Amino acid sequence: MTKWNYRVMRHSDAFGREHFIIHETYYDDNGNVTGWTEEPSEVLSETKDGIRDELERMLRALDYPVIEVSHETVQDGGCGND
Repeated sequence: MTKWNYRVMRHSDAFGREHFIIHETYYDDNGNVTGWTEEPSEVLSETKDGIRDELERMLRALDYPVIEVSHETVQDGGCGND
């Protein structure tokens, strides 16, 4: 079973510009990050309460350390997408 949560990632592009984005992040059974979604996470739901639940899960991402992602990491396949 794949484990995941939302995490804040600091991206830097080829020009050194930085920005923070929330991604779904995946882990192995030992809790090690194995990958994350290529695209940033969106808040989508069929209900208003569902949006609230998603936003609360995203806010919990602020309780974890930021994952550093560089332009080179992504070029090397660092997003871990299969």
